[in-house]
Amino acid sequence: MNSSASFNYTFPLPNGLHARPASFIEEAVKSYSDSITITNLRNNKEADACSVLSMIASDIALNDPILVKVTGDKAESTLNQFKVFLATEFLTCDEPLTVVEDKQQKPLPHMLRSEELQSLRGVSVSPGLARGIPLVLGEPRLTLNPETQEKAPVTEELARFDESRQHLKAQLEQQAEVSAGEEKAILKAHLSLLCDQKLISSVSEAVTNGASILSAVLKTQEHFVQVLESSSSEYLQERALDIRDLCYKLIVETYGEDSFEKTDTQLTTDTVCVASSLAPSQFLSLDRSFLKGLVLEAGGTTSHTVILARSFGIPVMVGVEGARTLAADGRQVIMDANLGLLISNPSESVTRFYDLEQNKQERLSKRREQYINQRAVTLDGYHVEVAANIASAEEAEVAFAQGAEGVGLFRTEMLYMDRIEPPCEEEQFEIYRKALTAANDKPVIIRTMDIGGDKPVDYFNIGTEENPFLGYRAVRLYPEYLNLFHTQLRAILRASHYGQCKIMVPMVATLAEAKWLREIFNNVIESLKVEGVEHNSDVQLGIMLEVPSCAFIIDQLVRYVDFFSIGSNDLTQYLLAADRGNSKVEHLYDSLNPAFLRLLKHVVTEAHKAGAWVGMCGEFAGNPEHLPILLGLGLDEVSLSAPRILEVKEAISQLTLEDSKAVLEQALNMETSEEVSELLQNACQKKEVMPILAEHSIIIHAECRTKAEVIKTLVDNLDVNGRVSDVLGAEEAIWEREAISPTMLGFGIAIPHCKSDSIAVNSISIMKLAEPILWNEGDQVMTDTVFMLTVRASEAGSVHMQIFAQLARRIMRGAFRDSLGACTSEQELLEFISGELEL
Repeated sequence: MNSSASFNYTFPLPNGLHARPASFIEEAVKSYSDSITITNLRNNKEADACSVLSMIASDIALNDPILVKVTGDKAESTLNQFKVFLATEFLTCDEPLTVVEDKQQKPLPHMLRSEELQSLRGVSVSPGLARGIPLVLGEPRLTLNPETQEKAPVTEELARFDESRQHLKAQLEQQAEVSAGEEKAILKAHLSLLCDQKLISSVSEAVTNGASILSAVLKTQEHFVQVLESSSSEYLQERALDIRDLCYKLIVETYGEDSFEKTDTQLTTDTVCVASSLAPSQFLSLDRSFLKGLVLEAGGTTSHTVILARSFGIPVMVGVEGARTLAADGRQVIMDANLGLLISNPSESVTRFYDLEQNKQERLSKRREQYINQRAVTLDGYHVEVAANIASAEEAEVAFAQGAEGVGLFRTEMLYMDRIEPPCEEEQFEIYRKALTAANDKPVIIRTMDIGGDKPVDYFNIGTEENPFLGYRAVRLYPEYLNLFHTQLRAILRASHYGQCKIMVPMVATLAEAKWLREIFNNVIESLKVEGVEHNSDVQLGIMLEVPSCAFIIDQLVRYVDFFSIGSNDLTQYLLAADRGNSKVEHLYDSLNPAFLRLLKHVVTEAHKAGAWVGMCGEFAGNPEHLPILLGLGLDEVSLSAPRILEVKEAISQLTLEDSKAVLEQALNMETSEEVSELLQNACQKKEVMPILAEHSIIIHAECRTKAEVIKTLVDNLDVNGRVSDVLGAEEAIWEREAISPTMLGFGIAIPHCKSDSIAVNSISIMKLAEPILWNEGDQVMTDTVFMLTVRASEAGSVHMQIFAQLARRIMRGAFRDSLGACTSEQELLEFISGELEL
């Protein structure tokens, strides 16, 4: 007997209900026999939860009021299950978008302002520099006429449509299988659209009424594009491009490549591609070894094409009106996605500016690259291992290329999700072996499946729980699903033969669980020995320390486990009884709470007292601002997302263990997390003391041709060496001072200077030019030596003017000038000037 049940819901995802989260809902409701409708109470648009397109068309945005209604034989039960899904798994199904922090145009540097540029401005959504030939990409043009297109009888036409759709589905599935990251997610979203019942029925209905497949697909495209483009959400408006892309693929699959005009998109040299808009499939067809930049006239920052390009590290600008016209007349273009600037046919001086800019960018990258193969060590010699959190073997390769000293957390539950049956031993073995091989004997901690809670899996049949985070999950499932646990342990232990592997179990809360785990672990090792299967019997067994109870039995746990890794996310929410997914109590979920810091101190102290290794793999470990706390605790390891590794390693190199311990002690005695946060902001400022003049601030035989090149080169050098906080601001301050009065002192020597908030470290920079240059237009006086003085605005007194005066007096002496001219190396110049100025 049919019944109905409903509840009101506030939509929680920042990007609204677009294809990715809608496909999660669609997948979830497949397992229910009852029907579910979702109504947006803001606009009264109703959607079928079985249709991605229907849900997208409802135009649901963040915080919209929603009515969820279930109709069927088990309405109440289904509603409860769906509520759990919305409160758990659904909250994790969408990544936050990269925020375009400032859409305002940045001022051009002085060297570019003085040029007559053929240029356009736009919004940078993926920074970087790109140079190459321009290639203008047009939208696909249909060669077929929908009005006159031949069509078969209705039954044959329907069969042909179904065949085309199935072929395209197989292609997309194959592409998704070999893809990763954003590319995989976007291909899956396109698959959901292709299988959407609203799309299928729309095309089928039109064909049944006598239309050709071509006309039916175009009509369907027009309808859904109109729906999306009328949305109040910019994000949903940009999904119209995905509909066009999918319909393009359907037409090509049905009628062949000749259904659209042929366009030459083959890249053979460094190229900057320019288009009005670009579909994801068009982007993926480009050779990324030659694709150096992407410029779009459309202004959207959240299209799937933009997301893809950003994920591949390709510079992207959007909202560049007239870009195609500018590029069509260009032999070469420079795309500056740091400034939001597209330049066509650059002059020699503009090209030289970007030679300098590229040199600076390469030196900045190299500054951090030094940490790729270095251990993370503080100024006073303390080493803490900086490892990576990963969810696949492919991510391991990326992490080690970015400087990871190990893998602190390999989340294996991802292998169990989005499938109808668990992975077999052989499949898991190959994945773990690949990760360990990529590690090249660096440590890899593989966490056993953490299923349940926010990561439900259908074939575990966990059922509905009122509080899944505190319920039947992780290690608590293992006794019931012992075969699956055995299979995973066997796969990991077999793979351990290929590298330095550790095994970690999540959600342990009692000594009995730890004792049971050791028994099972030993039994599996024994069975592998009996079978003669290659493995490493000395693999360490550890646990995630994320349940507060374990913090108080560490002395007992070490009888059965070898190491601990603090899961700061769950440990915080369990200690403070604050659901991190509940907006009403999220203010309580704060890992800087002094009570939480005291618990961490207790855990690390007790673990080390017992001779056990202890690391941390939660979000708390990935914030460089928290490093004084983490170092002060004495952790053996911190594990974080790969892109943060070099930043964290560099930050560690600028701190000391002694200072960090002092910071921790202060934090432990504070009353609020706000006080701790302020303490950390002050503590993370650079501790390394730089002299006002250093060898790296001296440039000999510089090839600069103009005053502007000299100033840019010297300020860029300060930037590379960490002496300015804002490179453009520092350069602008120099030019503002130049405008007040000339800094050419005579005898071929100039002393540009400034006092500015953009300066981080008081500095004297020196340049000796290979050839003298004209310093000031109109006075015909040549310069071959430049002293640049840059001082912090907060500096008391007039340090730079005092140095200026000292230099001016010495420059008047011939002996000083002769000795200055005789210096032929950075070291000689450093010693001479340091002695003269008594630095």
